[in-house]
Amino acid sequence: MKQGRTEKVVFAKLSTEKVELRAQIVKDVIEQLNYATRSWSSKYEAAGNALEKLYNEIKMSISKTELGIEMAEDGIRKAKELGADDVIKDLERAIKIGKDDLQKAKRLLGAIDKVEI
Repeated sequence: MKQGRTEKVVFAKLSTEKVELRAQIVKDVIEQLNYATRSWSSKYEAAGNALEKLYNEIKMSISKTELGIEMAEDGIRKAKELGADDVIKDLERAIKIGKDDLQKAKRLLGAIDKVEI
């Protein structure tokens, strides 16, 4: 069957519109993906910065806690020399709390270390 002149014009027009529609769809998709990538990238960077800051603050807290435990242990030795049993009990409780906190902080550091950013 032979196509008439009108049919050829209509098919050419439809073909052009299909190409333009495809190009617009591709453009829209690329724009959306670029927007999402920029948004995700900034959040990724912010998360990395926040984790690094948290990691450093936890390390500092660990150091301070370890120093506090050492001070408490030294205080126990001095309290024993003086026979101050009530002070010893308070310091022993403080040491237990400090050691519990150290374990939690070290577990948290380990969890942060496993995060790949």
